Amino acid sequence: MAKRVCVYCASSPDCSETFLESAYSLGQFLAKEGLTTVFGCGGIGLMGRLADGALDHGGKVVGIIPEFMVEREWAHTSVTELIQVSTMHERKARMEKESDAFVVLPGGCGTFEEAMEIITWKRLSLHNKPICIANLWSFYDPFVELFDNCIRDRFMREEHRSLFDVRKSIEEVQSWLLSYPKS
Repeated sequence: MAKRVCVYCASSPDCSETFLESAYSLGQFLAKEGLTTVFGCGGIGLMGRLADGALDHGGKVVGIIPEFMVEREWAHTSVTELIQVSTMHERKARMEKESDAFVVLPGGCGTFEEAMEIITWKRLSLHNKPICIANLWSFYDPFVELFDNCIRDRFMREEHRSLFDVRKSIEEVQSWLLSYPKS
């Protein structure tokens, strides 16, 4: 399994409690497996619950956040390591650099953008790290369907389906993570 797992997810605290619990559970799992959690350092929503799950169970958590978000007091202040960067672009590049694998939990436009970028970077051979879409409660069905449409209409090739894996539960994501050797 990978040693450092980047998790992209929502900062909104208004989503269903089931999504928040799943994020906490993933953080707990990462901690118990001795894996470092890398994330966007938000203190609320799925981001906050992910970090809390890891920290509450002795895990190491690396938060990467632009300075303007720190100034707005959006940062999770209890992370093991807080890395401040200047821009959102630097944040995403640093998250990729610091990570061995990626998990995409449900989220909004920021999460979608991060997922698309890390998949695109893999498609361009800028990295070859595993990516998992956590399709909890079918949240990402339209996202996966969009890729199928791109393949069907020949904007992408059939082999591009292998750029990422899709799992339907946190337990399946955990099994997926355990399937990779520690790097």
